[in-house]
Amino acid sequence: MVLPKPAADESQDPGDVQFNVPAALLIAVTIGGLGGMVGQGGSFILIPLMLYALKLPTRIVIGSNLAIVFLSSFAGFAGKLLTGQIPGVLAVFLVIGAIPGALIGSVLSHRTSPKWLRTALAAVVALSAIGMVFDALVVNGMGR
Repeated sequence: MVLPKPAADESQDPGDVQFNVPAALLIAVTIGGLGGMVGQGGSFILIPLMLYALKLPTRIVIGSNLAIVFLSSFAGFAGKLLTGQIPGVLAVFLVIGAIPGALIGSVLSHRTSPKWLRTALAAVVALSAIGMVFDALVVNGMGR
């Protein structure tokens, strides 16, 4: 995600974006199926695929990924809600903090260049990977 993209790819109007629909469907079904089997939403691989395989502009990739995450999260939320696994008070505080955070993030995203957005996404993915490796090896693995 830190690889440079042509500036022309970033300045497109969302209505003018062209992409390979069969390739997009193949990517969605493959990543969705594999992600569903292992319990991973797939954002860590969907973002680079949308950026480089489908050649979509960074801002469209971020917005599309947020919509995908919302739908995936809603399905998980519904399942947890129906089985009584959501502590109500904690959920309320989470929502109270998430709403202003999302608004601030939206404003910052519009003021940030696509290059820096890609760099920030790469950093988040890298830090998440490091945290998972640490958790697997130290907390649940060799540390015991």
